[in-house]
Amino acid sequence: MGSFSLSFKRPALVAAMLLVISIPLVRAHAQTATNLVVDGVSGDVDQNEVDTFISFMTNAGGINPNAAFPTNALGDNLAYGTPGLNLEAINYMYRITGDLMVSNPSMATEHMQLMNLAIAWSESFMLLRNDQANGNQIVMWTGNVDHVWQTYATGTAQAGYAGSENGDTAGHILYTALNILQTPSIWNLTVPDGNPHNFGVTYLQRAQTYINMMEDTTQNYFTKYFVNPTTYQIVPPTSPAWTVLGENMDAWNRQFLLTNDYLRLAQCHAILGDNPTLQAFYTNIVKTSANAYVANAIPATATQTVSSAYPNGEAVYDSGYGNEGDIEGQITGNSSSHTSYEFQGLARAFEAGPAYTSASLMNMERYANTVEYAMFNYTGYPTPSSYPPFNVPLATPYVTAYYKTIDAGLVLPTKNATSDYLYGQFYFMTPYNTLFWQPAANGAAPMNHNNYHNNPYYTTGILYAKHWVATHPQTMISVASNTATAPSAGVATYAITTNSTAAVTLSIPDLPAGTTASFSPATVPAGSGSATLTVQTSSSTPNGSSLFSLTGTSGGSVQTLGLTLIAASPDFTVSVSGTSTVAAGANGTFTVTVKALNGFGGDVTLSADPVFALPGVTVSFNPSVISGGSGTSVVTATTSSTVPTTGGVWTEGFIGTSGSIEHESYSGLTVKNVPQTISFPSIANQTYGAGPIPLPLATSQNNVITYKATGPETITGGETLAGQSLNITGVGMISVTASSPATSYATAATPVVQSFTVSPAMLSVTAQNQTMVYSTALPVLTSTTSGFVNGDSAAVVTGAPVLATTAVSTSPAGTYPISVSAGTLAAANYAFSFINGTLTISPASAAISLGGLAQTYTGAPLTVTATTIPAGLPVSITYNGSSVVPTAAGSYAVVATISNPNYAGTTSATLVISKATAAVTVSATPTSTTAGQSVTITGTVASSAAGQPTGSLTFLNGSTVLGTVPVTAGVAVFTSSSLPGGMYALNAVYSGDSNFVGAKASSALTISDYTLAASPSTLTILDGQSATTTLTITPIANYKGAVAMSCGTLPSNVICKFSTTTPPLDGTGTPENVILSISTNGASGALASVDRHADSRVALASVLSLPALLGGFLLLLAGGHSGRRKLQGLLLVVVSIAFTGLTACGSATTANLATKGTDAVVVTGSGAVPLSHNLNLTVTIQ
Repeated sequence: MGSFSLSFKRPALVAAMLLVISIPLVRAHAQTATNLVVDGVSGDVDQNEVDTFISFMTNAGGINPNAAFPTNALGDNLAYGTPGLNLEAINYMYRITGDLMVSNPSMATEHMQLMNLAIAWSESFMLLRNDQANGNQIVMWTGNVDHVWQTYATGTAQAGYAGSENGDTAGHILYTALNILQTPSIWNLTVPDGNPHNFGVTYLQRAQTYINMMEDTTQNYFTKYFVNPTTYQIVPPTSPAWTVLGENMDAWNRQFLLTNDYLRLAQCHAILGDNPTLQAFYTNIVKTSANAYVANAIPATATQTVSSAYPNGEAVYDSGYGNEGDIEGQITGNSSSHTSYEFQGLARAFEAGPAYTSASLMNMERYANTVEYAMFNYTGYPTPSSYPPFNVPLATPYVTAYYKTIDAGLVLPTKNATSDYLYGQFYFMTPYNTLFWQPAANGAAPMNHNNYHNNPYYTTGILYAKHWVATHPQTMISVASNTATAPSAGVATYAITTNSTAAVTLSIPDLPAGTTASFSPATVPAGSGSATLTVQTSSSTPNGSSLFSLTGTSGGSVQTLGLTLIAASPDFTVSVSGTSTVAAGANGTFTVTVKALNGFGGDVTLSADPVFALPGVTVSFNPSVISGGSGTSVVTATTSSTVPTTGGVWTEGFIGTSGSIEHESYSGLTVKNVPQTISFPSIANQTYGAGPIPLPLATSQNNVITYKATGPETITGGETLAGQSLNITGVGMISVTASSPATSYATAATPVVQSFTVSPAMLSVTAQNQTMVYSTALPVLTSTTSGFVNGDSAAVVTGAPVLATTAVSTSPAGTYPISVSAGTLAAANYAFSFINGTLTISPASAAISLGGLAQTYTGAPLTVTATTIPAGLPVSITYNGSSVVPTAAGSYAVVATISNPNYAGTTSATLVISKATAAVTVSATPTSTTAGQSVTITGTVASSAAGQPTGSLTFLNGSTVLGTVPVTAGVAVFTSSSLPGGMYALNAVYSGDSNFVGAKASSALTISDYTLAASPSTLTILDGQSATTTLTITPIANYKGAVAMSCGTLPSNVICKFSTTTPPLDGTGTPENVILSISTNGASGALASVDRHADSRVALASVLSLPALLGGFLLLLAGGHSGRRKLQGLLLVVVSIAFTGLTACGSATTANLATKGTDAVVVTGSGAVPLSHNLNLTVTIQ
């Protein structure tokens, strides 16, 4: 037995190899291999074994029947038939060669050849799906063309079945997708087959297509019909459409077939990380099923009654075909063929990791023990001869002899084994017990076992086991015997042998409950050595066989062996003899035997297992307690016909309990002749055309009801989820009889008859509405018929209705009835109802012409004119939607409509009323004046049209606006006394209003004036001096008249004087100049001193500067006669000035000086009252 390390290698080296190696579809061979080979049972898988496998499976020339592509999916061919197992084998070989590439890089070629083979096989499977190109598109039990694989031939009673085996088919395809996803280095490489089915160019695209298609099948079929989404349990449908097929979904082997699909979908999603929710859902389904299987198994001890090379007492499991409600089989004593699917399914889940099952390594080893110790008899054949290509000589025991059927339980029959080969699925249990694969492999030699020979899957199983053992050496530790027995509270010993280049440390990770263990020694030195394991039991140690693990660790190597401990405590067994078959209402009987073991002498209480309780069945025991440890009891199972027990074969469990010890045995109760009833409610009377009437599908015993009917009807549908329906095809009486024949377990149901009447459907004959124009011919009257049902058309109607109206061609416009009656109408399955129509006479057309659409505002209402054809028809006219005739200028939407009820006509146009013209006059009063005088400008606006213009007049001087005045009663007056002087070109502009256009008039106005200007306007005067400026008086508009000049307030001791005080302007526009002189008091006795100190300073400066001046002049005099003569005159002047200053200073008084500083002097020129102008002079006194 081996360790639990199951991982196949996927090193980076493998990925690198795949990227650089050219990958042909098939390595060249001289010719197609016709025999698969196993070159030996020692060492690892070799090149020849791999190449021969690939050549055989490539099958050039089609010479290997076992390697031929499938042409159909019948008989579960794509699940556990040869094609299905071939695809599984190819994928396992892909994994094996992935490991071999590490030490043999050239194996990368074979690695990819196997992948390309897996793709070809996968796609041949996919194309055989019911909905695909090579599928048959048949309707399944669901009533749909489901996306599944057909199991039974078309036309057979079970043709609509597709069950758990389909899950295995999907799982094989998904194994290819999983292997692609586990090799990322090939994801983006192109598959070298040309993408013949458009499933994807690259390997990753192929994997994604496979996942998507299998997900379609999973979600829309498997999960939909067979999985409880809340508990994650696999459950069978209860519809008789399913049960009539006689199949089930929840036998253990079938569950593991189905979960192959869910397991590999979950693994694919785990790698992609694309849908954690769906991944978790799939994972839970796998784990729920696998855990239930392990929990259901019963620990047992192998007891062989035929010759065996191994002792009795090894720890094994006794598992059954199933324990769900639809299973008509064993709770224990499963058949080996079914067990093979279960063990492989559990091995897949365990290898995938703890997310998928809670099974322990001990559980796996005990299952593997079941293969080794409960299914083999090694004495069936002599030593094999050497027979190429299977040359696998073995030491005794020689050849596998295999108990193919152990339905009676684990106590094997006292006869030779029933088969000479081991199912290939069992090889995948090799990691948990390495003892059985080599003897089984020997049975593959052609002279010993023809069925096994050249089977790719079985050969792959051998190579898988060979590869696993080669990569997990089993030579570190061994035991003389795997099994040891200990009495209650006693000891069991195991002799251990070790062989390692380093010291071996021994340990036990999982001792059975109630035991202790010790090693002597616990660590064995390097080389060959030995140790003794002693296990001490106690009163709490479970009785019977218990499995535990012995682990040896040496350096980095670990090896695990499974050991069995048999605790021989007082115990008992419970067995049941026979089964019971009864009619409903009768009693079934069984005999329960209790047998003491190991000195047991207690009382055993018997009871029925409530898990298997059936409606209407009671179970009693006589006696209910077995005293003294051994004895028998008669069990009576009383069935009922009033509360009918469901017919069928049912498991009954009988439990024996003594203190904490409990055992159970099982038997079968077959209930027959169960009365069944049909619940077929009455059918109300119908009307022809009523939809299909659903018919009940099943009897009280869930058997399909058969229907026969008389009258106008057909029955459609069948034994599918869609059920059957009654379709009405005519009028009359229909009678339907529901019956169900007797079955193996139920009596015939009493037929139920329901009758009802079908009345005619009603056809509606409707007179079609008609129209005509006043004073034209009457139209042809017609009708339509509606209300046809059941796909009928007007072809079922004969004859014609009668149609009439009260109108004639000259009837006034309006509506008139069209009556319809039966006439000669007739139609089978129909009656008639009549719906009158309406004839609508519409007015005749008339034309309207409009005139007077362009007019000018007059102040009176303005209408348009209308003429008609025919002439003289009354016309109503609206203007902008109103009948009121417009007066104001503007545009009006005119609509003219004929108002005669027998005629219809309308036209539209636009009436435009233009604005009237207005005349404007303007005058000024007076027409000539001087500035400052009041001027009145008067404008008038008048029009020949009625009405008074409104709006405003704007008065302008040229283009300069003087003012805007509203027009009141045709007059606007503008008065102002502040108009500046000038020659005015008066304009009066009328703005216009809603009815009058604008206008303009002109006139003249003269306003004379003058302006004042000074040059310069700034004067600086020394105290005692004077300064002058020229004043210019410029006339505006030829002003005429004298202008009186005056100065405003002057500073102290300052006076002003004009050359003339009233200069005249002569009206010619010629300016006049006036000299203004401003003097300080120092220039005359009248001036007052302003700053005497300042004058003293001037005088003093004059005196002080005199010597310097004189000195300068003296120097100049020395220059010659000419110079001296010029300077003599100058000197006299300077001296005179100096003394003059001194004289002035000495004669003036400070009281008459002008104030020093700068002041503004206002000069005023006054003309005719009130005309006056000012200017400012700036005067500075120094």
